[in-house]
Order: sequence, then structure tokens, then C-alpha cells
Amino acid sequence: MTTLRRPSSPTVRCSSSGRILKVWRDRRGNVALITALLLPVFLGMIGLGVEVSHWSVVEMELQRTTDIAALAAGRVLNSTGNAYTATTAALNLAEINGIAASTRSWNASAGTLSGTRVTAQLVSGIRNPADSAIKVTAQRGVPLFLVALFLKNGSVTISASGWAELIQVATGTPQPCIVGLARLPSPSQSHIVGVSVSGGAQLSAGNCAIRANADISVSGSGQIASSAVYSGGDIDVQGGSSRITASSGVFAGGNINVSGSGWITAATSSASNTNVSGNGGITGNAHVGGVLTNSYSTSPTLLPGNPGTPGQIADPYAGNTMVQSAFVQVAASGSNKGAINLGWTATNQTLQPGTYTSITLADWGPTVTFAPGVYYVNGNVNLSGGTIAGSGVTIITSGQFTVSNGVSVTLSAPLANATSGIPGMLVAGTTGNAFSIGGGATASLAGVIYFPNAAVSVSGGVSASSAGCLEVIAYTIAVSSGASVGGNCASFGATSFSGTAPATTVALVQ
Repeated sequence: MTTLRRPSSPTVRCSSSGRILKVWRDRRGNVALITALLLPVFLGMIGLGVEVSHWSVVEMELQRTTDIAALAAGRVLNSTGNAYTATTAALNLAEINGIAASTRSWNASAGTLSGTRVTAQLVSGIRNPADSAIKVTAQRGVPLFLVALFLKNGSVTISASGWAELIQVATGTPQPCIVGLARLPSPSQSHIVGVSVSGGAQLSAGNCAIRANADISVSGSGQIASSAVYSGGDIDVQGGSSRITASSGVFAGGNINVSGSGWITAATSSASNTNVSGNGGITGNAHVGGVLTNSYSTSPTLLPGNPGTPGQIADPYAGNTMVQSAFVQVAASGSNKGAINLGWTATNQTLQPGTYTSITLADWGPTVTFAPGVYYVNGNVNLSGGTIAGSGVTIITSGQFTVSNGVSVTLSAPLANATSGIPGMLVAGTTGNAFSIGGGATASLAGVIYFPNAAVSVSGGVSASSAGCLEVIAYTIAVSSGASVGGNCASFGATSFSGTAPATTVALVQ
């Protein structure tokens, strides 16, 4: 068993008496000395802790201010579209919250407004670089107290940044299958009619919407039946038995004008002003931002305010790589098929994909079949006789596309999983030359007809095939005979888009 012993004390022998004395060590002086030496360090650490805690509080307040300023500026930008107005709102709010911003400098090219201690800038979004965002950065000098005893600096600078992004969200509105891309001109010019239905024509779009960035006109007993009707301009229903029937609603960025015996039947109608005259009328709820003028036969339920206008939508295929690349290719010179000109023939004919200078199929005869694939035509396409058929077909032309003289056409675009052709795209044109179907022709079509710079005219019988997919997207569209379109285009891989401009929400993102 181990026995613990107290350490022996040092001994000293007395010289006079010879006695041995025990001497104990006293450490209390050492502790006092060490404490005196370390006391400034302890005080510095305590001071630093207090200072850092204070800095954290200042940083939190600064962050809260920049977040609020960025969010306010984002909302101003969303409503006005003006970067200077938005950044000014940010600096004003920051100044109210104690951040110096009195000396201001605006850099228009950079979209930046700089104040004394705060800067607001229009930048690209974080979640989506295509979005706009406002970044607010602020600084505040914080004086040092205890730490100043040990450092030469009398203050530290705390900074914080807030980001508010304008995020586009889906509106959930029905996808259009008739789209007039023409936009409204300046106020000094006459209005443009983007979509017109006249001459007793009936345009049926039961499961999809009708959309025009400019005006929509229904006249001469024309009729539209659709899930929704959206116009960036006016909607005019004039005379006879002209009608618009829309299960979801009729929405105009401008005015709704109903005259004669025209009528609108919709769950909701919305416009800047609604004017009804003669025996015309509107059934349903009417949201009006301006003036509602009633005739005796009109009895909508007037709801307060305006729920919003459709705005302007972009060309849904402007960013489609396959379509735009095909436009470039058809515009290039050269041809490996030459010109095709088929008159009456006793045998069926089959055309193959490739590059043509023109395609003319005229007179009466057996069936001419387009084999699956892409047909590039550096000129006109004229289908004016016989029977035309084909599936999995895409026709890209730089000229006019005409269907006339009683020809019977049955064509469908490639499906989404097709190995050849452009999915969903049936006929597309690059220039301002027109696409027209008339002269007793009948057409059963499946896919997208896309002429972003041209006028499309339908005066013959056109209908979606049994697949139920037929979308017409053009600069302007005029229908003067029966036409039936459909939006069941998912299996064809057609582009999905909304009938109204994307809604935008403002959110803090960093």
C-alpha cells in the first residue's frame, strides 16, 4: 500500500545556535503578480465580448432595414417598371430608418442610386437571372468603447445587403389556341385588330382560349365560343347576332364595346370601360375599372374594381431552338429537291423531306402524301387540288402558304417522341407572306401553325383532327368561315404557355 507524504519543507541551519529551522514557501505574492499582469487581458476580452454583441445587434437592425428597403423598392419596380423610382423609394425608406442617404448620385447605365451610406441597384435575379431584382447595401459606423483602449481605431463599419427579386409565377389561365401577336401601336395611330371573326363565321375553341395582344373584333353575326377571351386592347362585338361565349371570362386591357344586337355571355367580363348600346348586352359579372355604360337590356352584376388586365404576351416560339434554327436554314440558298409542280396524275405520289424552291400541288388527282420529316421551302407552297395527306410532317416556308380550290388536306405534325421533324410544329413561315385557307378547301389539321410576322386568313373549312390539337399563332388572324381549333397538344410536345402576361410577385431572396 502506497503512503502519501507531505512534501518536506526546506531546512536552514542557524549558524549561532546550530539549530535546524524549517522554512515554508509563500505563493500568495506570485498569484497577485500574475493577476495584475493578466487583468488588462481579461478586461479586453470582456470588452470585446460586449462590443461584438453590440455589433451583432447593429447588424441585425441594418439587415432588417436593407430587407425592408429592397422589398419596398421591388414592389415599386413591379408596379412602375422604373428603376430610378424604385431605387429612390429604397433610399427614402433607409433614411427614415436612420441610414444617411442625403447625398445621392444616379448612374442610369448601371441602374444604381448611391447615397451617403446606402446604395440601391437594379440587378439580375438570383433565383432566375432573367428576372429583375433590387439590391440594397447599407453601412453604419459603430463607435468602440472598451476595445478602443487597446485599438487605435475609434469605430468599426458594419454592412448588410438585402435582395428583392421580381419572380414570375404561372397565372393558371387557359392556354390559347388562337394567338394574334400584333401589338397595339402608339396612341396616335389607329388600333390593330389582332383577331377578327366575321361573315357569320363560328370560331370554336371549347377547351382553350382566344388571345390577341391588340384588339379582338366580332362582327357580321360572327361568333366565338371559347373557355376564355383575352385582349391587350379593345374587344368589340358589333351588330347582328354577333356573340362571344366564354366559360371562364372575357378580359380586355382596353374597353369592351357591345353594340347592335351583339352579346357577351361569360362568368366575368373585365375592362377599363364597358360600353353597351342598342339591343346589345352582357350576362354575368362585370368588373370595371372605369365607367360602365348600360343599355336597358344589359343586367350584369357589377363588381368593384378591375381584377387585372391580360397585358402583353411574348411570342411563345421565339426561344424555341428547333423552330428558330429551321427558320435560319430555310432562309439559306440552295435546294436538293428543286421545284415540285404536280398537276393531274393517275397514280398516288409521295414527297420526301428535303429542301425545295417551291411546292405546287394543283388540279384533281389521286392522293399526294408527305412522308414524315421536315420540308424546307425557299418559296411558296400552293395546295390547290386533289387530296393531300401526311403524318409526322413539318413544313417550313419563306413564302406564302395557300390552300384553295376545294382541295382536301389532312396533315399532322410530329409527336413529342418523333425521331424526325419538329415536335408539334405543322406549318411555319419566316416572313410577312400570308397563310390562307379558302376557296372551298377543307383541312383537318393537327399541330401548330406558326407565322409570327404574317396575316393568317381562314375562309374555308378548317378543323382540328381527331387528335384535338390545332393552334394558330400569327401576327394577325382573320376568320370568315367555320373554324374549330383545339388545345389537346401535350402528346405533340407543343410549347405550353399562358393566355395572360405572367404574374409577378416580389420576394426577398438573400
